[in-house]
Amino acid sequence: MDVRDSSFPLPGYVICRSSTAGLGGRVFEVAREGDGRLFVARVHRFGDPLQRARVEHELDSLRESNPSGVGALVSVERVGEDLVVISERVAGLDLVEYSGAQPLALGEFLSLALQLVEILARVHARVPVHGDLRATTIFINPTTRYVELADLGLARVLDPNPTHGDSTHVREVLPYVAPEYVRSGRADSRSDLHALGVVFYELLTGRRPFVGASASELTHVLLARRPRPPDELRRGLPQRLTAMVMKLLE
Repeated sequence: MDVRDSSFPLPGYVICRSSTAGLGGRVFEVAREGDGRLFVARVHRFGDPLQRARVEHELDSLRESNPSGVGALVSVERVGEDLVVISERVAGLDLVEYSGAQPLALGEFLSLALQLVEILARVHARVPVHGDLRATTIFINPTTRYVELADLGLARVLDPNPTHGDSTHVREVLPYVAPEYVRSGRADSRSDLHALGVVFYELLTGRRPFVGASASELTHVLLARRPRPPDELRRGLPQRLTAMVMKLLE
C-alpha cells in the first residue's frame, strides 16, 4: 500500500511504505522526488561522533565496491544526528516470498544456488564478509529468475552485533548466524558460507535447520545440535548435495 509521507528527514525523498525496525535503526522504502524511483533508506542515529565517522568511512568504501548482482549503495548523508543511507531497491521477491516456505524443484534450486555462489564470490573479492545473508535479503525476479542480494552487507557496518536489539529482529537474524560468531563475536567469510548453507537448507526442505522458541533456546541449538540432513526430510536428494549443505553448516 502506498502511504507517501513527506516527513522523511532527507530532502528530495518521500516515504512510500511504513517504516520497520531494522538492525540498529529504521528502514524505509522511499521514492525520489522528480522521477519516482524507489530506494531503501536506513536511518541510524549515533551518539558518538567518532563511531559515526568510522561508519561513514566504511560506507564510503562499500559505495566504491559494489559488484554485479548486489543492490548498489547510492548515498550516505548526515541529517542532524542521523546518518541516512540510501541504497537501490532490488526488484523481485525475496526467497521467502518466492518459495512460499516450500521446497524448490531441484533444477530450480541448482540454478539459483549457482547464481548465489557466483555473487558471493564477487562479494568476497571486494569485502571480507557480507554478514547479512538471509532468505529475506536475497531476491529473485520471478520472470527472469535473476538473483540479487539486497546490498553489500550494510547491516554489518551499521550494527556489527546483530544478536542484540529488537527481539523480533534477533529471532529473524539468529538462525543464520554461524556458531563461531556466537562464541567469539567475530565474523569472516566462513560466516557467510554458514549462512549460505542455511539458505540452501531452507530452499531444499522448506524449513530452517536451526529452530528455537526463544533467542536463548536458538543459541543453544546453534551451538549444541546438528541439524537433520536434508535428505532425511526430502527423499531423493542427491547424497553429494546433502553432504555439501551439511558441510556449509559446520
